[in-house]
Amino acid sequence: MGLVGVTCLAPGAVVLWDLVQGRKSLETLGAWTPSWALLAWTFVWAIGIGVLATLLAWPTGWALRRRGWGASLVLLPVIAFPSYLSYVGYGFFRAPQTGIGDLIEKASQMGWDGLPILVGRGVALFSLSIWCWPIATIVLAAGLKKIPESVLDALRLEPLPAWRKWVVLLGLSRGPVLAAVGVCGVLMLGSAVPLHLAQAATISVQIWFDLTRAPGGLAVWTRSWPLLAIAAGVGWYIAKRLAESPGGETEVLEPVRPSRRAWLGWAAPVVFGVGVPLVMCATAVRGWRQVMMFWTLTGDAAQQSAVLATAVGAGAALIALCVFVGLTSADPVAARIARWSTTAWLVAALTPGVLVGKAFAELGIRWQWLGDSQGIVVLTHLARFGGAAACLGCLAARAARQVQPLRRMDGAMGVFGWLETAMPLGGAAVLWAGLLAAMQSLHEIESTIIVQPPATPGLAQVMLGYLHYSRLEELSVGVLWIALAMGVLAGVGWLGVWVLGFGAAEAREGTREEA
Repeated sequence: MGLVGVTCLAPGAVVLWDLVQGRKSLETLGAWTPSWALLAWTFVWAIGIGVLATLLAWPTGWALRRRGWGASLVLLPVIAFPSYLSYVGYGFFRAPQTGIGDLIEKASQMGWDGLPILVGRGVALFSLSIWCWPIATIVLAAGLKKIPESVLDALRLEPLPAWRKWVVLLGLSRGPVLAAVGVCGVLMLGSAVPLHLAQAATISVQIWFDLTRAPGGLAVWTRSWPLLAIAAGVGWYIAKRLAESPGGETEVLEPVRPSRRAWLGWAAPVVFGVGVPLVMCATAVRGWRQVMMFWTLTGDAAQQSAVLATAVGAGAALIALCVFVGLTSADPVAARIARWSTTAWLVAALTPGVLVGKAFAELGIRWQWLGDSQGIVVLTHLARFGGAAACLGCLAARAARQVQPLRRMDGAMGVFGWLETAMPLGGAAVLWAGLLAAMQSLHEIESTIIVQPPATPGLAQVMLGYLHYSRLEELSVGVLWIALAMGVLAGVGWLGVWVLGFGAAEAREGTREEA
C-alpha cells in the first residue's frame, strides 16, 4: 500500500492541490476547454495505429491461438524494446543517398516542400504499428481462444463461397479484433517520442512542447483531461476484468506441436519489430572502434541508467508479488487492496509519460530531498511500468486460484502451503514483471527527461539528443547496446521460466492427482 501511495497517490494529490490553488487563473484562461481539432487528430493517430497493428496481427493471432502463453513469453521482450527502435531502423530507408531519399529530395526541389514531413509521419505510423504488433497478437490470440473449435470446423465444412466464410469469421472474431484495436489505440494516446520526432499533431506532443516552453504551467493538465478520463476508465475496467476469477466459458484447446504457421506467428513480429531495425542500425556503424567509443562518451550515463533500471525491476517484481499474494489471499481486505492498487497502477501506466513526469516533478519540488536524488526517477518509472507488473500479478493469481479449492481440501492454506502450491504457478510472472520493467526503464525517455536531476544526465537525455540532431551513427550504436542488454535480460527470463516450469508442472500434477 505504501508503494501505491508514493507512486500514484502522492503525485496525484499534488496535482489536484495545484489545480485547486490555481483554479481562478485557469478559469480566466479558459484552459478547461481542450483543442477539439487536436483531440480529433490524436484519436485519428491512435486508432490508425491500432487498426494497422491489428491487421498485421490477424494471421499471427490465428497462428498462435492454441499457444497463447508460449507466444507471450516470446513476444513480451519485443514489447519492451524502445518504441523509437522501429522509427530509427525503418527511417534509414529514406536516408540521404538511398533510392527513397533521393526521390524525396528531388520532389522537394520541385516544390513538394512538405513531403519530407509527410514521409516522416508515415514512418512514425508504420513503426509504431510494428511496435504494437506483438501486443495486438497477444490480445487477438487470447480472444480467439474463446471461439469454439466446433464452430470453426462447421464453418470449414459449409459449402459457402470463400468471401462468405470470411464475413462469418470476421463476425466471430469481432470482439478480439475490437479489443486489439482498443488496447493498441489507448496505448498510443500517450505515445510521444516517434510522433514528437515526426511533428505529428497530438495532445501528447503538444504537452511536450508546452512543458518545454513553460515547465510550471497548469494548463497541460486541464487541456489533457480527455486523455486522463480515458486512462481512468480503461484502467479501472482492465483491473476489474483481471481481478475476476476465470470463468469457464473458454474452451480448453488440445495442445498441439507448433506448426509452420505457429513458428511464423512467433517469428514475424520479432523479425520485423526488432530484427530488421537492428540490421539497419548495424549498417550505419562504420567500425568496431565506434561501437566501443559509446562507453567513452556515454559510459557514466549508461551505468547510472542500468543501476536505476535494476532498482525499478526489483520494485516492479515486488508490485507483481504483492498483487499476486493479495489476490490469492483468503483475507478479503488484502484482495480488495490488491484490486484497487492494480487500478491505480494501470491508470498511471495509461497516462501520457510526459504527464507522469510532470506530476513527479511537482512532487520533487515539495519533497526536495526526493527531487534532488535519483529516487525520483525510480518512482517515476515504477508509476510508468507498475501497471504491467500488476497485470502479470493478476494473471499469476488467476492461475493459482484454479488450485485454491484443492488447497483448502488438503489443508495447505498457510504460508508454506501457499509457497508449495501457488508460488510455482506465479513465479514466472513475478520474474518477468521485474525484467520487463528493467528493460523499459533502461530506455524510457518521455517521463525521464522531466524528472532527471540536471547534474546527472542519464541514457534518456543522451538518446534523445541523438534523435533530435540526427546523429545516426551514435544513435545506432546506442540502440545496439540497448538491444544487447534487452537480449541478456530476456535470456535470464526464459531461463528462469524454464527452471520455474518444473515447479509449476509438479504443482499442476499434484492438482490432477488430488482431483
